Amino acid sequence: MLTERINSKFRSVRFRLFQEQVNGGVKDDCEVLVPTSEGVLVPYAFANNAARINAGLEIIGALAAHWGTTMPVFIDNAESIPHRPGANEERVRSLIPDRLPQDIQKAYQNAHEA
Repeated sequence: MLTERINSKFRSVRFRLFQEQVNGGVKDDCEVLVPTSEGVLVPYAFANNAARINAGLEIIGALAAHWGTTMPVFIDNAESIPHRPGANEERVRSLIPDRLPQDIQKAYQNAHEA
């Protein structure tokens, strides 16, 4: 089936492409489902910020692999995802200085005091 074929391209993100209706009919749908830390799939809109960012990166990675290309990815609010394993894309992260890990925050302050 189409849904299984598409979902096989992703490590953790899933797509719901159809919804069964009460009358037995099938309605076209396209909902991105993101796993929680407990492994439960929730709609993208209900996932936390880190889960949404990781889902987006996973989708970008799958599309890049499908088309045989790579691209830079700009990540806003990157402090919510301190570690991103398995990412093959070039990442540009924007961070809020006071939310940085202590060692990086100290280096940032030292660099801007000079």
